[in-house]
Amino acid sequence: MTQKTQILIDNQGFLYLERPDGCKPCFCPYASPNMTIRCGDWCPQFGQPTSSDNPMILDSLPLHCTGVILKGAITDDRTGGNK
Repeated sequence: MTQKTQILIDNQGFLYLERPDGCKPCFCPYASPNMTIRCGDWCPQFGQPTSSDNPMILDSLPLHCTGVILKGAITDDRTGGNK
């Protein structure tokens, strides 16, 4: 069974994932080793949150750079996002 993750997109578009010790920022896996680049909606590889069953609940976020689709409860604090 897959455990669903709490996913947050903050008001600046940066991505955070809930971990046991709190919400942690995500970083680009393709940035050079001497650079720290935050994962966020500024990147063309960052997909739009979608809903699989209930159109009122966002629960899927594709990250095209890694081929991963994050599954979990998504809170989108961007202007026009869900609250």
